[in-house]
Amino acid sequence: MKLSNSFLKTLTAALVVSTLPGLFGVALADTQQNLVIGGEDVTSLIDPDLRALVQHIPPQFSLITRDNLDEVRLLSNTMFQAPGLDGLTLTTEEIPTEDGTVMVNIYRSTQADTVSPGILWIHGGGYIMGTADSESAATFAREMNAVVVSVEYRLAPEHPFPAGVNDSTAALRWMADNAERLGVDPERIVVGGESAGASMAAGVALRNRDEKGPKIALQFLIFPMLDNLHDTPSGSLEGYPLWDRQTSLNAWDMYLNGAPGLNASPYAAPTRAKDLSG
Repeated sequence: MKLSNSFLKTLTAALVVSTLPGLFGVALADTQQNLVIGGEDVTSLIDPDLRALVQHIPPQFSLITRDNLDEVRLLSNTMFQAPGLDGLTLTTEEIPTEDGTVMVNIYRSTQADTVSPGILWIHGGGYIMGTADSESAATFAREMNAVVVSVEYRLAPEHPFPAGVNDSTAALRWMADNAERLGVDPERIVVGGESAGASMAAGVALRNRDEKGPKIALQFLIFPMLDNLHDTPSGSLEGYPLWDRQTSLNAWDMYLNGAPGLNASPYAAPTRAKDLSG
């Protein structure tokens, strides 16, 4: 499907603040050979059109720890508004999981066909922040005439792995089981997310494969937070204005309830997976 300019602009506006870590990662990955670590302001590597946003990042986001997480969550909630619902309907449902129940937001385009593609959307936030009230989910529903199920999965550190993956896997199975009622084509179910949500989407896909769950047509992973060890050239760099390496490692520690390193479950840290077949 060809994406319209309006869709791309909308998506960029919707994601830009929440994707700053990913944008920085791309910029650094593209230029890391020329980067003098510790000797250059990494913000100079960001596209000038986006660089001004860096000035508006609250200082509390420079280093996120268990001690200041509550403050950062409150601040984050004041920064991000609920998504616009023009051209959409929004319903919520409480669905069963192996651990209890979880809420899902269901976004549907008013122009959607009787049977539409379905997207299971897993929001970002480093495993420790974020909500199912997702501008990204609303945008995909509106622009792709899809039914988007956004999961209000449990967050770390209160609920470390596998809580979020359990919730999201349950939502996938519920979506497939209720495809006819939801107006979803069971042959066109996408599992997607951004940042930590994209990593969870990959983990859900791996688990779903191993447990012979419903058919997934596509993984849609936007700057996935895949590697708990940061064992890449850009992952080893310091000095990001937002979601610095230490913050990311702190988030991994909260999500994994410790730091199992190479022994982390591939459902939690998909780069630990040794088999990507299927």
